[in-house]
Amino acid sequence: MPKLVCPRCALMYDGATLPRYLLSASGASCPRCATPLVHTSDDPDPNRRPRLGSTPERHQAAVARTLDWAEQAAADGDYAAALAWLATIEVVEGNLPTGFDAKRRAWAARTQATAVAR
Repeated sequence: MPKLVCPRCALMYDGATLPRYLLSASGASCPRCATPLVHTSDDPDPNRRPRLGSTPERHQAAVARTLDWAEQAAADGDYAAALAWLATIEVVEGNLPTGFDAKRRAWAARTQATAVAR
């Protein structure tokens, strides 16, 4: 069974995930993003994007990036968005990293102060 990959999503497809007619059709597209699929042997750079699946390193990188987004939102004055990013971390991790409880309290206070001032 041929294996196809989406060069945009980096998702792999085979007969178990796509109907057979899509696998044999020329110009088959990814069901997720509609990008034309290519045979894995035709993929010019198979390491361009990581495949799906979690590793501890990828998980920690995602957590760190989410915290960066929270801090950037706060720096831009969007404290509600910053709090939403922290809430995401709490759902995923169960708690916030050291120092972010204090930031959450400060950002919540600024959110309330902004709401009162309006």
